[in-house]
Amino acid sequence: MPGKNSTERAIDNIRYRDWTVVREQWLGYIPQITPAGAPPVLPVAAVPGLAELAEEAALKKSIRTSGEQADLRSSVFWEGTYLLHKACHIIGGAGVHANEGLCTWSVSSFYQGGMFAAKAVLYLMGVGLPEFKSKTLLVDIWPEKSPVQRRAEKKGVKAPPEAQLTHLPVRLDHHTAWYALLRLVRTSEVYVWPVAFVDALRTLDVEEISDQRNTIHYRHATWLFDDLHSPASVLEFFDLERDKDGSLIIDPDRDDFTLVLAVVVLHMALMLFDSLQELSNRLVGEADLIRAAIGRPANLIYRRATEAVGM
Repeated sequence: MPGKNSTERAIDNIRYRDWTVVREQWLGYIPQITPAGAPPVLPVAAVPGLAELAEEAALKKSIRTSGEQADLRSSVFWEGTYLLHKACHIIGGAGVHANEGLCTWSVSSFYQGGMFAAKAVLYLMGVGLPEFKSKTLLVDIWPEKSPVQRRAEKKGVKAPPEAQLTHLPVRLDHHTAWYALLRLVRTSEVYVWPVAFVDALRTLDVEEISDQRNTIHYRHATWLFDDLHSPASVLEFFDLERDKDGSLIIDPDRDDFTLVLAVVVLHMALMLFDSLQELSNRLVGEADLIRAAIGRPANLIYRRATEAVGM
């Protein structure tokens, strides 16, 4: 296996976090989203002062900032919630394609929906990925405690929150986003996620995630299923097989891999959101919209996957 490139090494600045802690930290920064489902009023890339910090991070590779930075934290949350709405919509669109018998092209749509779900997971776990001057800034608003914070705790003093800003020398491409997700899953403790999901994702190689999608887009003499000239039954290709414990099988060699991955990552994002909604009634409107999206006929495949025992 080749060594890690500079972008992957930079993303490895994502380190241990415990959802129990992150969930409580969010409480003071959940914005009032009005109307429900609205796009962020202040996108992360537009947070005052962040562009200047991105320039500093580019020079030093990674920097720590200290202080409430309420605008930044609220913007990361709002953007993550908006990404979750997008993921529900796109995975529903993929379900429409699949149910119409356009199984091969639905794989491309499921992949794209899974990508939005992956970004939603990252943001809801406190990792934003805005771009500045065609390069990505990894914004970790809930990083591991710094030595300064640990020393303050030992003295019984509450240290101000910090953020870790890391320069990534690339635009936010697919490899970067998926690598960041896998890094986050491998280093985090999230009690609301099924162990089977976490174990399966931890063993994936980032290149495996895009293989089916890339086959459709870039291998011009190849088509995944026998549906190019006439529709095919969705049940023939996407049987959502489960293991002996009832968990969906996440296997890159299976025809339904991209579909299952999208469903699983979306479910992980929704579990984070549901966990947060238990703490704040500010999210009631967002939750209603998400439930409505998941309840539509377009998301029948998602519901079929998640309603069974073991997921």
